[in-house]
Amino acid sequence: DAMPFSTTTGEKSRITLHDCSKCVLRKKPSQKPNPPVPLVSEPARPLLEPIRRVRVQESLFPPTERNFQASVLFFNGTYWMVHRQSWANAKTCLSRLDEHFQPIWTRVLPLPSGLRFPLAASAQEDARLFVWKNSLWVSWTAYTKLDLGEPRSVTTVVYSELDFDGGVKKTVVPQWIARRDWEKNWTFFPWKNRLFAVYQVAPEHVVLSIDDSRTELVGETPLLFPENLGLQRGGASPFLHGGLFWHVTHGVYRHPEKDVWYNAGLYGFEAAPPFRPACYLPFPLITPHADPPAYGISTNPRVVFPCGAFVRENRLFV
Repeated sequence: DAMPFSTTTGEKSRITLHDCSKCVLRKKPSQKPNPPVPLVSEPARPLLEPIRRVRVQESLFPPTERNFQASVLFFNGTYWMVHRQSWANAKTCLSRLDEHFQPIWTRVLPLPSGLRFPLAASAQEDARLFVWKNSLWVSWTAYTKLDLGEPRSVTTVVYSELDFDGGVKKTVVPQWIARRDWEKNWTFFPWKNRLFAVYQVAPEHVVLSIDDSRTELVGETPLLFPENLGLQRGGASPFLHGGLFWHVTHGVYRHPEKDVWYNAGLYGFEAAPPFRPACYLPFPLITPHADPPAYGISTNPRVVFPCGAFVRENRLFV
């Protein structure tokens, strides 16, 4: 019922997490394309401060106007990072990082590779690293704009196996029978040599098994967050720690005067099918409010969008 955190003073504190067994849906959610984004006048605030913040230097990145949506992972003795380059016609870059989280090299990933899309992708978004079968993988979103008499945008979740030189070994498009035009924020994770994905976080925690391109529903259980945390969606690929999978999410809500805001949340779910939610942090892990302007980050001041998280040496990295 609790998870240890290190505070800025180095002291250990124990934060009580909400027990998800108390989450009960009063009625079946409506089958809308996406759950509605709540209007929140008093958003929840974080109670923890990061031990440190590190800004990744962009000097080795290919020239572009934007570098964002980064996912970092420790694997095979080193840190790896993927990030999105540019807003329109976006590409995905892979970087190998040093122990200070600075790039040793950066390369644009050749996505998709050896794949004929039913819909040609014009952009790559939301890259998230994960490890499966002792290989480095990245899940990403293929964006397509169609004009079939009526313009419409379509997004498709894809996952690819990478090599350690920035190449792509394999790319797979999972087929989901209940897919929507706008598919995003699947978060992939391995369990007993099988691959799964959190398809939806809330109000129902929906988990799919992934077998190459085949998908199957394996879990659908209630997960109800306080409204002032926003609508929680997929963030970083879940990681196993202390007998539970932990999922760092992104929460979105509308402010009456300041448009849309995003924060980072955290919850844990059981490490076996149907992967029932076990607990959640009753306040945001990170919010844009807590990012001091003096830190010098030039980005959207209303958005915290986590795509990567892992535990190393008993510390959580996001």
